[in-house]
Parts: sequence; C-alpha cells; structure tokens
Amino acid sequence: FLSLNKDKFSQIMNVAIYGAGSGGAQLYESLKLDKRYFVKFFIDDDNNLQGRFLDGVQIFSFPMLKKNIKREYMIPFRSSL
Repeated sequence: FLSLNKDKFSQIMNVAIYGAGSGGAQLYESLKLDKRYFVKFFIDDDNNLQGRFLDGVQIFSFPMLKKNIKREYMIPFRSSL
C-alpha cells in the first residue's frame, strides 16, 4: 500500500492500495478493521477496474492518479498477495 500522510494531530494514516482485485480487497477489509488506517483510493492497471469504486473507494490508474492527485506521496513498499 502507499502511505499518503500521517496527520500530526491524529493517529490515522491515509493509505492507497495497489491492486483492486481479490488481494487488494482483502487488504482493504483488514485495514478497515484497524482504525489507524484510512484507505483513500486504490491503484490498478486493469482498464476494466479503473474509474470504478470498490466499497465506495475510487480505483485509479497511475496516469489518472498523476492527473487527479496533486500531492506527492511516498511508496514504502509493495507486497504481492
């Protein structure tokens, strides 16, 4: 997942998940249970998923992300499920 930011005044970390398939959906469900994380969006290279929503969370492609998200983010790691 991507670490987007950690608010200095709260303990909630905004994250993005790379992959909106079954593995990404499982990670999302796990992160929803942990109140320290808030999933802002998914990133996926599948054209059929891009622009859609998974449980109300938008799925972007990397080009869509560059166009729509104006902040810089850090990618701490990528895991494959």
